[in-house]
Amino acid sequence: MKAERFFTLVWRANGLILLALGAAGVLGFGAAVSLWAIDELRHREPPSPTHVAGRDVTRWNSRLGWVEQMGKTTVLRIRLTTDEEIEASPAVAMSGGRSRYYGFTTQNFLYVDLSSGAARWLLTGNDQ
Repeated sequence: MKAERFFTLVWRANGLILLALGAAGVLGFGAAVSLWAIDELRHREPPSPTHVAGRDVTRWNSRLGWVEQMGKTTVLRIRLTTDEEIEASPAVAMSGGRSRYYGFTTQNFLYVDLSSGAARWLLTGNDQ
């Protein structure tokens, strides 16, 4: 009886130890992968900018959006916008307001004629 009880306790202790080691291994692996991903993101090369309408635009901060139909025609107008970070005035920052605001500016318009499939930019002379 005593031997049976002793081995039952040993098996339970072994199970708990193995469970703790397995959980520590999984957490350690997850932490290592997270640290590797953070390091990769910090050392990533920025994309080379494209010059559009007098500004440097990268694929990270520009996007096409706001598709609008021009009246009842088959022409669509699509905006090329860039994200902007705007610093708030020191008075706003000191009063507890947000010190940075994020917005966008329209850089150019792309006009697409659905009937002919032709497309052109409003501002010419840019390398889009």
